[in-house]
Amino acid sequence: MYCELYPKLPDMDEKQNKEWEKQRIIKIVGKNAIKLAEGYLVNFDRNKINRLIGNTIADDLFISGD
Repeated sequence: MYCELYPKLPDMDEKQNKEWEKQRIIKIVGKNAIKLAEGYLVNFDRNKINRLIGNTIADDLFISGD
């Protein structure tokens, strides 16, 4: 989500790249992750976030319950 909302620019120098990485870590942990998901929904749509989640979670690791 973060990479789609805040893509790296091709002309980023090393300092900018390190700051981008630092912000990525900050925004994907804890309560910030919820804000990130909300921002994703605002900028894209529910179907896109559902596809992202579906493609990210390995279904073969889960077994259906009764």
